[in-house]
Order: sequence, then structure tokens, then C-alpha cells
Amino acid sequence: MLTGEILASANVDLISMEGRKDTTHLVTDSSGKIVTNKIVHGKEYELKVSNVGYKNFRCIVNTKQLGKNYNVLLERNYEQLEEVRIKSIAMKQVHRRTNNAYFDALQGWFRCLSAGINVISKDQINIQDGKSISNIKFYPNPVLHNQKVNIEFESEEDTKLTVRLFCLDGKLISSSEYQMRKGINKISYSLNGSLTAGMYALQIFDENNRLLKTDKLIIQ
Repeated sequence: MLTGEILASANVDLISMEGRKDTTHLVTDSSGKIVTNKIVHGKEYELKVSNVGYKNFRCIVNTKQLGKNYNVLLERNYEQLEEVRIKSIAMKQVHRRTNNAYFDALQGWFRCLSAGINVISKDQINIQDGKSISNIKFYPNPVLHNQKVNIEFESEEDTKLTVRLFCLDGKLISSSEYQMRKGINKISYSLNGSLTAGMYALQIFDENNRLLKTDKLIIQ
């Protein structure tokens, strides 16, 4: 609602007001959209939208009013967010001047992992803005457990990348390293066939172990 952030993997339910058994359940794709032709024009539906860390959205809509495109904005629910766990911390010594005197101090940043949440300092953000990897895309999402996830991106130089898959509680499931070439690259990331259906966190790290991208991955 405040940032316009795209919410992939949000749950969307359309429940007919005429018959409660007429329910359509969908999950938004990586662009935050659903496409459906299962609703009947001119009928009323209860629309429910939910996503982890956000307040549930609910309203009654008439499909005449929906039009071709309909946007739903969700509000953050900070009270119900899961506890954030510190994954790593780094410190560096800085030399500062104040009141005509110099002193040394420790300046640090920490990275947290809880469904892909990262908290870092302004200095570290500037470092990441200068990275040579851009236009990272994951697809398909949702994905079948026997499918591969395609990861596409553009690199300004030869580099190494690490792809890691986590449970949402922060447990590492798998980690794979790839050697990338300058230009457009594509990785076909194989999933463990024994994984149960559910939501996971897929992350890409550069050769300096800096997080480049994180996204929720739904396995069906």
C-alpha cells in the first residue's frame, strides 16, 4: 500500500455469493498478477487476498465493476511478522574527526534472514547498487516439484554466483555454485524431487557472498 511493491505468491480467493461451493483459489505469479476466466460476468463474489506479513484484504465485488484489470493494495501487518534471526554480522574500523579530534570507531552492518528479509547499512546498500549483475528473473513460479526453475540475468563481467534454497524458517535446503560469463546468462536450477509442496525462499549471492536477489518460490 505504501511502496507499490509487487507481491508474488499472494493467495487470492474468489467465492461466489450465490453458492459458497463455487470458489476459485489462485496464487499470484512473480509479477504479482493472477489471470482467470473462471468468474461469471455480472455476479457478486467475495474477494479475499492474503500474504505473509500483510493484513488480510476482504471485500464484496461485482464482476461488472472489476473491468479488465483490478488492483488490490495490502497493508503491512508488523505485529504478526515472525521473529527476525541474525544470519551474519560484519564490522569495520573507521577513522572520524569530531571537535578537532580524531577517534577510531567500529561501524557495522547486519543481515537478517526471515523469508528473505535483509537489513543492511547505507554503506552496504551503496556497494550492492554497484554490483555487475542486473535484471534477475525467476520463472516459472509457482513451479512443479519435478520442474526446473529458470534464473535469467545479465552480467557485466565473468563471475561466480551461488543459488541457495531455504525453508521460510531459515533452514538451508540446498546450495549450488555456478560460473557465469559476461552477457546474458540462464541457469536451470533443479529442485529436489522429495521437497513437499509449499513456500520456500530462493536467493542468489555473488562471489563476495552479497545477496543479489531473493524471492518466494512456491512448489506445487
